Amino acid sequence: MDRREALRRHDDNTWTWDTTGLATGTYYALVYARSAGSTAPWEAVSTAVALRSSSFVRAATRVTLTPSLASPRTPGASVVWTAAASGGSGNYSTCSTCTTGPHGPSRSLTAPRTTTPGPGHHWAGHRNLLCVGICPKCRLHGTVGGCLTAVAYVLQASSRARHRGDPYAVPCQPAERRDVGDLDGGRQRRIGNYQYLFYLHNGTSWTVAKPYGATNDNTWTWDTTGLATGTYYALVYARSAGSTAPWEAVSPQLPYVLQASSGPATAVTLTPSLASPRNVGTTLMWTAAASGGSGNYQYAFWLDNGSLSLAQAYSASNTWTWNTTGFAPGTYNVQVWARNAGSSADWEAKRTESFVLNAIPPATAVTLTPSPVSPQLLGTPVTWTAAASGGSGTYEYQFDLWNGTSFATVRPYSGTPTWTWHTDGLVSGITPCE
Repeated sequence: MDRREALRRHDDNTWTWDTTGLATGTYYALVYARSAGSTAPWEAVSTAVALRSSSFVRAATRVTLTPSLASPRTPGASVVWTAAASGGSGNYSTCSTCTTGPHGPSRSLTAPRTTTPGPGHHWAGHRNLLCVGICPKCRLHGTVGGCLTAVAYVLQASSRARHRGDPYAVPCQPAERRDVGDLDGGRQRRIGNYQYLFYLHNGTSWTVAKPYGATNDNTWTWDTTGLATGTYYALVYARSAGSTAPWEAVSPQLPYVLQASSGPATAVTLTPSLASPRNVGTTLMWTAAASGGSGNYQYAFWLDNGSLSLAQAYSASNTWTWNTTGFAPGTYNVQVWARNAGSSADWEAKRTESFVLNAIPPATAVTLTPSPVSPQLLGTPVTWTAAASGGSGTYEYQFDLWNGTSFATVRPYSGTPTWTWHTDGLVSGITPCE
């Protein structure tokens, strides 16, 4: 509808939009106002409202962004940023930057853009200038991102209604969105799928850290190795999966500080899950804990039984699991190296602990009991139960049966101490079992 048609009645402040038959996509609506009797094209403009049609899937309305490691950290830390969209259909995409960047939308008097507002975009007209963009509270000091606003900027004196002062100094209001054909909010379909776009500000400019990707891929891993110290900002855009909108919700900008290291790690401890000595075959978990330095560490584990070999390369994991099955009895040295995350040093602190593996002692005795006891009629099933003693306390059993000439294995070694003998078709007599 042409706005001049909408102004044919000064007291008509409603408009009914029939969305039947419209294509899916993003529409934008706003209202112009002027004093009754005025001949000006308009004197005041409302906040823009994004109207999106996507098969009754409502747009995202909010998104949060959370780092895996709290700020501050030293360069070298690996920070996983996790976004979580909400509202609307539950289908979103996210981007981590401010819609207009840290300095707000451009104020140049250029011809109107034909595209919809996106990150860094603005619309500008002539004379009574219409600017559509992100309000100033969405900049570095803002708490609410993604606020789409439309304001009238009057360049001439007049008694007409107008916005005064800085055209961007308006209250920050989230852009309201509705589904085409479902403006009353009564029949939206909730799917639970979103997309996310992450942005990073390096102190100078915003860059895309991770573009819109797979549905529900809501994490971005930021490798800070080699970055300069200072304050960085991250944010994320979200939209319903399948939406073609540049964004539907924007998170607040989160500052993140990378600071200089306070020095190298100064000490590290190393502790096994079970005390020495243990029998060969025991599984041990070794846990390291570094101290001093940045508080964010990497660990490497080494095993020495005459020569030093790498058991687990440097990583953020402070544990290593050692399965001693197949190792020869003897004394082993387990060593851990620790360093600040991001450090290129071979090590900053290390610790060695000795551990003894004993040979598995043999079992000293075993009993064998039938159920039911002898004698029994042919055809009666007999369950034989073995019980070993001595040695390690963990046993395997093999059952042999005399066939009249020699013993034959009827059940090879296993951890099960029982075997059932089926006597159908056998000749009566005495049959040994072992």
